[in-house]
Amino acid sequence: ARTTLVLLSSVTPGDSLRAGIDAWLMKPVRQAQLQDALLTVLRHDLPIRPDPEVKPKNLSGRILLVEDNPVNQKVARSMVTRGHEVAVLTSSDRSETYEEEDHGVRLIRVRGALNPWWKEAPIPVITQSDLEEIVAEVNPDIVHSHDSGFLALQVTRLDNGQRIPRVASCY
Repeated sequence: ARTTLVLLSSVTPGDSLRAGIDAWLMKPVRQAQLQDALLTVLRHDLPIRPDPEVKPKNLSGRILLVEDNPVNQKVARSMVTRGHEVAVLTSSDRSETYEEEDHGVRLIRVRGALNPWWKEAPIPVITQSDLEEIVAEVNPDIVHSHDSGFLALQVTRLDNGQRIPRVASCY
């Protein structure tokens, strides 16, 4: 199955359709624009714009956020207050993988090695099978990999036989 791609860019689209980009949005993007694009490319059975007369459902789900930036991890805490179960997968500077809880967010910190380019973001050291085990145990409804280089790449390469939607973003 082909991966659905949505591109947020500050430059013109060029040959984005020929490159396999399903939707292209110019930054800054309004929330409604992003919602329309995602609904269009991911859920063809939903209307592009919800009926204003229908009250929105309280959507909640299990989210696996692959993120190495502590500032963006704060966003995960706000997602918990909206009814989501959030697990953040990130690297640590310890020699073992461990878990902790932060305001309702499950933090899974993968053992890491010193990153010579960016000391605040250790390089994760994890086997593909261990990563698959973590994802299976979290059992997410969606995986969002944001700007977490090495770990995001490993998560992206996971076999997606379960058809878990994935979102990848970067600044």
